Amino acid sequence: MLKKLIRRGLNFLLILFLLTFLLYCWTYFPIISGYAAQATCSAVFVSGRNPNDIKKQDFYRFPFCLASVEVNIHDSSVSASIFCLAGRKAIYRQELGATLINGITEGQLRSQRFALAAPPEALQDTLPWPRGERLTGTLPVDIDTAKLKAAEDAAFFDSARNEEWGTRAFVVVYKGQIVAEKYAAGFTSQMPLLGWSMTKSVMNALTGILVKQKRLNICDPVAVPEWQKDERRNITGFLMISCSIK
Repeated sequence: MLKKLIRRGLNFLLILFLLTFLLYCWTYFPIISGYAAQATCSAVFVSGRNPNDIKKQDFYRFPFCLASVEVNIHDSSVSASIFCLAGRKAIYRQELGATLINGITEGQLRSQRFALAAPPEALQDTLPWPRGERLTGTLPVDIDTAKLKAAEDAAFFDSARNEEWGTRAFVVVYKGQIVAEKYAAGFTSQMPLLGWSMTKSVMNALTGILVKQKRLNICDPVAVPEWQKDERRNITGFLMISCSIK
């Protein structure tokens, strides 16, 4: 009798484990493959990185190491899946970057047209940073170069664990001037990189500038045409910059 109860209990735990695993796969596999597809598409077609380097440097940890990624140079796309399941695809469009296909077809996504800002007419090398690429070449007199070098080294290498952090780029700006700049092997100042959460800080700063100039009222609903057909038409700019929207 006791053996039967133990066997039933083990069978129940096994079934529960399998159901939990299937639920995990159903929920997270599309997220993992979608992330791998979009990030790889951006890294290859925007940053110009080698696909083999991306796998080693970006997706070596679990669970992202589970994703199988295929880069199609001919149509500027990247497909990803996990054990041939949860397939996702991202495409690159000139001057629009990498976009994960979601909610619309690939044909609809590729047919979209946007009014893009014209590139600056002036040569960037002739303009001082940050409007251009020209640097002064001298540091302010009140800079402690030894501490600056120590901070630079600490940004790339964790001395406590004796291993690299995985930092790609390190830039210090002081009084409107670049005073320190370093890049990991294979990365340069001309290589566009994913901004991750730093992008939110930049966008919030730009939003604040527009509000100060009275060119934007964050209490007004956001004028996104696709949102006017449902409850999203009530979403304001303030709500967008203060929380995440699915």
